Amino acid sequence: MKKNRNKVKSGTEKTAAQNLNNSKVLKQENGASQRNFYEEFRTRFRDLSNKDLIQAFNREVGNPGWTSARAAYLAALHREFEDRGFNYSAIGNKTELSFAKRVKLDGDKIVQVK
Repeated sequence: MKKNRNKVKSGTEKTAAQNLNNSKVLKQENGASQRNFYEEFRTRFRDLSNKDLIQAFNREVGNPGWTSARAAYLAALHREFEDRGFNYSAIGNKTELSFAKRVKLDGDKIVQVK
């Protein structure tokens, strides 16, 4: 008995294929959304005063939640520290920031509040 190689996919197989295709589309859309969030936050942070930028950082201290939007927010915040020439060595470096403690601005240096 020959196997039918042109077999029609079962409902389960169709659903799995559709889900796989949908997840690929969602990943592409999420990547675009993440970039859009990042650019939106970059624009917002550019317009803030130094005081307001520090307040934006301090609102994130102790926040354990994580979403792609928050990742974009924090990346844009980090970039704004760089662009303004802040010395933020007390809380991080070019690849990471610590949100363990609140900070204040002392001249162009970010220092932790004790």
